[in-house]
Amino acid sequence: LRLDNPNVATQGSFSGRATAINENGERNAASRQGVWERKGNIIQFYSLDDVTDGNFYLCITEMNLTTDKLEMKFYSVK
Repeated sequence: LRLDNPNVATQGSFSGRATAINENGERNAASRQGVWERKGNIIQFYSLDDVTDGNFYLCITEMNLTTDKLEMKFYSVK
């Protein structure tokens, strides 16, 4: 996580890679770029992912730092 915004310490940007295996056993990888924001014990990530299956996805991730719960929602953009 990068703290790129000098005026707001609770938000910034990130980039990275992800790998997943779908229900058919096919492996896909993704390049991920996005922004994040922290509100108390919750961090939300908003990313646009370029996946090796040829699709683009908007991914909204919510991480609860108290309960260690992580939820990811994907929306196809292409």
